[in-house]
Amino acid sequence: MYIHSFRLIAPRRLLEAQLFNQQYQNYKDIQNVPDRLRWCRHHMGLMQKEVAELIGITRGHYIDFEVGCVDHYPKEIVDKLADLYQIPVDDLLDDYNRFLI
Repeated sequence: MYIHSFRLIAPRRLLEAQLFNQQYQNYKDIQNVPDRLRWCRHHMGLMQKEVAELIGITRGHYIDFEVGCVDHYPKEIVDKLADLYQIPVDDLLDDYNRFLI
């Protein structure tokens, strides 16, 4: 009789969220917009695809926001994200992006 043991592997997004939450204990510690977006998404238990669908953009477009591939964040999208994450727009953006809006 053989007894097999298997190592349990957590889903990639769960591990990513745990590592990210270890890096930032508090939302107020986060200085950049991409990490603020990621932190909010992890704390709501959402995937990038789900957030993109909820605010009406493509997943690729949302990934650009989380990776920081954009120079500024459009007001319409920021308003939808702030509403989804239930935080003030000013808390979501950094000084530069607040200036642009």
